[in-house]
Amino acid sequence: MAENNLVSDDVPALEQILNESPPIVAPETPVADVIRLMNSSRSTRETDCVLVVEAGELVGIFTAGDAVRCAADGNLKNIPIKMAMTTGVIALNEREYRDIFQVFSLLNRHEIRHLPVVNGRGKLRGLISQSSLLKSFDPVALYNRVQNLQQKNSRLKLEKREILARQTPNLEAEIQIKIAVLEQQIESDRIFSQIAYNIRNSLNLGEILNTTVTEIQQLLGVDRVVIYRFNPDWSGVIVAESVVAGWRSILGEFIDDPCFERDWVEPYCKGRVRAVPDVYAAMSPCHVELLESLQVRAKIVVPLVLNISENSSSQPHLWGLLIVHNCGGPRQWWEHEIELLEKLALQIAIAIQQSELYHQLEVLVTKRTLKLTETNRQLCQEIQERSRVESALIKSNDILQAIGEAQSQFIADPDPSILFDILLENLLNLTASEYGFIGEILYTEGGEPYLDASRLKIKGKPHQKTRALANSLAREKSRDLSQESLERNREFNNFKSLWEAVRVTGKPVIANGTENRLKTEENPGENPALNAFLGIPFYGADQKLVGMVGVANCLKGYDQGLIEYLQPFLATCANIIEAHRNNCRRQEAEKGLRKSEVRSRLFTDITLKIRQSLQLDDILQTTVTEIQKILEVERVLIYQVFASGTGRVVFEEVQPGWTSILNVDFPEDVFPLEYQKTYYNGRAKAVCDVTEAYGKLTPCMVDFCRQWQIRAKLIVPILQENHLWGFMIAHQCSQPRNWRPFAIELLEQIAIQVGIALAQAERLKREKELGELKSRFISIASHEFRTPLTWIASSAGILEDYGDRLAPEKTQKHLCRIQSSVQYMTELLNDVLIISRAEAHRLECNPEPLELIDLCLDLVEEVQSLSGKHRVLFRGFDAQFPEKEIKTVSAYLDEKLLRQMLTNLLSNAIKYSPSAELVRFDLAVKDEEILFTIQDYGIGIPPEDQGRLFESFHRAKNVGSVSGTGLGLAIVKNCVQLLGGELSFNSQLGEGTTFEVKLPRIFPGKKAEYPSNFPPK
Repeated sequence: MAENNLVSDDVPALEQILNESPPIVAPETPVADVIRLMNSSRSTRETDCVLVVEAGELVGIFTAGDAVRCAADGNLKNIPIKMAMTTGVIALNEREYRDIFQVFSLLNRHEIRHLPVVNGRGKLRGLISQSSLLKSFDPVALYNRVQNLQQKNSRLKLEKREILARQTPNLEAEIQIKIAVLEQQIESDRIFSQIAYNIRNSLNLGEILNTTVTEIQQLLGVDRVVIYRFNPDWSGVIVAESVVAGWRSILGEFIDDPCFERDWVEPYCKGRVRAVPDVYAAMSPCHVELLESLQVRAKIVVPLVLNISENSSSQPHLWGLLIVHNCGGPRQWWEHEIELLEKLALQIAIAIQQSELYHQLEVLVTKRTLKLTETNRQLCQEIQERSRVESALIKSNDILQAIGEAQSQFIADPDPSILFDILLENLLNLTASEYGFIGEILYTEGGEPYLDASRLKIKGKPHQKTRALANSLAREKSRDLSQESLERNREFNNFKSLWEAVRVTGKPVIANGTENRLKTEENPGENPALNAFLGIPFYGADQKLVGMVGVANCLKGYDQGLIEYLQPFLATCANIIEAHRNNCRRQEAEKGLRKSEVRSRLFTDITLKIRQSLQLDDILQTTVTEIQKILEVERVLIYQVFASGTGRVVFEEVQPGWTSILNVDFPEDVFPLEYQKTYYNGRAKAVCDVTEAYGKLTPCMVDFCRQWQIRAKLIVPILQENHLWGFMIAHQCSQPRNWRPFAIELLEQIAIQVGIALAQAERLKREKELGELKSRFISIASHEFRTPLTWIASSAGILEDYGDRLAPEKTQKHLCRIQSSVQYMTELLNDVLIISRAEAHRLECNPEPLELIDLCLDLVEEVQSLSGKHRVLFRGFDAQFPEKEIKTVSAYLDEKLLRQMLTNLLSNAIKYSPSAELVRFDLAVKDEEILFTIQDYGIGIPPEDQGRLFESFHRAKNVGSVSGTGLGLAIVKNCVQLLGGELSFNSQLGEGTTFEVKLPRIFPGKKAEYPSNFPPK
């Protein structure tokens, strides 16, 4: 009947669990008679209590605990039961009965073992006890009902998913927010439950207080949590503390606040909680000084109030304070934090009072030990009988406790190592075995099951994680042995063959023969030999094989009943493994989301800094620093490539203990030009192990990497406006590394932003230079145009006013002055136009056949005509035979550019040699090259100006009053570059300057246009 009721959806009737004839006595019955009645009724194993009834109504209950208390007090004679019974009995009205779970709830909630039942008029109907409940408790039926509930739960989950899938994204977002709030509340409730559990299960007050402050400190993330105990004079001592490293410990310190008794004793006794976000804003100066000495910036103070008597009219006792400190700065205290601390303070107060009562009880017990000895002897027989009754409950409770412990551990901490250790320990206890084994079943791509990493436990030793057993299951030998063992009535001579048989058949396997011994090589160390085996598979909700458990060395062997007994436990194992798999998948997904979030944040931060900052060095250094933190590598650097192919590490972030290569120059063969071309597409190159990547083809690269402690590297090009500027490189120095797509994509995106920053910095630099160039041009032009314009205006005015009266030679003089001034301004404008075309890349080179000796002689004649006192000494010769002068030198160059270049150099040599008369002008010919040398003995160029000598509008600081625009040498440099030549100079201050121009005799860009007979031999 019980089975039908449990398997079906109908609840058991009240009559099935009700003892309608419990022991009943009147209120005036002597206690001794009641105890004898209890002893006589206990033999029937129905109950161990007596109900006290008057006029059909329940007035009290007398239990075995009451009997022990009366025996301890020695009051057994002539005392009516109404003086010793427990009043205020918790009872159930038969009209309110729903199911046995309601009964269980009442028993657990009120911590009682007997529940009287009354009718609607308050008359006694009967008694429900644990034994009557057990009669209606069928484990198999309960298991079937659990299975039905699980199936219903699965259907509800599917329906829930369908409903949720139809909801709007806004609802999902709201649910996520509520889930986050709920998870935080759950974590607080879990900590509260754990602390409350510790308090209720320990009498060691010091341990309770220390554990409590530690849990609170970790949960709230504060700097210090203390418990302060008052002395009779309201001074006190810190008796428990949990403090974060770096802050002062105040454990054991004596603290006396003279204002406390006057201001705070009464509010704290009434339960006042004080939350101070900032002590400087809410505390008096004297209290601030005290709190500063304790490094306190914000605090919460919760009183620990003890109710020293059950009489509600008595005054509560303020035992101490639970105090939370934030030392690093102000903190806003949230309502849920305060509520949690209030709850915990109540539990701490209970623990304190419990501890004090326990110590009082210890004294009382010590005094009464001798008196209770005799009573205990009389009760031994009763206790033994009770033990036999409770053994039946223990066996049923053991498996529920094992399930509850595993589920609680999974909720608290799903660490597989701890979780499987608990499962194996409970499995050994439930089966009275010496060996325990649990393994997870996975499936190949073809759907073939195989055993993953397994765990083996020997009683009294920690569990061992091993793959040896799992890997051996795939061997043909194990399959053959398992088949042979099955044919021989499951007498296994090999431990591995047992598990293989379970996996193959998918059914439990029992082998109890004493001839089954584990082979020596399969029995590591000094572990005991095996002589009895039991292997059981367990399945998930979809009836798919999830794993298997095994036990061995039970003295009485194994049977089918044990397999049925373990089914709820095995279902829990399956649920935990499947939940663990779901957790792993969720954690992987969360990890991916976190990485994506980090990458997006870093990308956004760097992009924002690029847009907000003009300091390129700060941007690049921040970039390598952040990337090193995110990727957790030993070194991240930015390597700049120069036009010559060489390079240098210009920015770096390196972990301590590894070599820095900042500002180290590397030759071209580190990144050859042809190798650099492979990076023009902007794609990264990942090298997981330099030894494997370069060991066979380029061993020299392995030596290079070893020199700089490189085991793996990730190289990403930095392109500035489609030009390879350099590389961003991550180095793993400690070991090889498999570079994940996350790292590669992150560096590629950051490199793009760095390229944008470089281009932006270059544009800003050009704009700045252009602005400076314009300013210098306006300043110089206004100065240089003023003098010739003055001459023109003066001469024109004289000619206009006195032209008819001037002598012809005077008139001609003024006209020549006007013409020379106009020519000077025209040349100045031509110089500006040449520089403008050169910077706009519009200056053209049109080579043609030239006779260089004649050209040079013409230039000498022109410049000498402008200076009467200087003499230009020209000489053309063969570079290999300097003493041999040359009369003709043919070349194929642009005459206009060449004339412009040489005219500026000769003019400068004359202009800046005011006291020297001689200027040397040499033309040397060597094979296909020509070398122009112009040497003066003038003022020279200061060293600090030599670096900027070829900048437009720049003039040396020692030019004095010598006129000029600062464009001549800039024009010379542009002309030399267009002609494919090289320009160099050497200058000593006060001694003179020598310029050398090396040009190809035939312009290289027009080779196809050379005449076939040019140059002449």
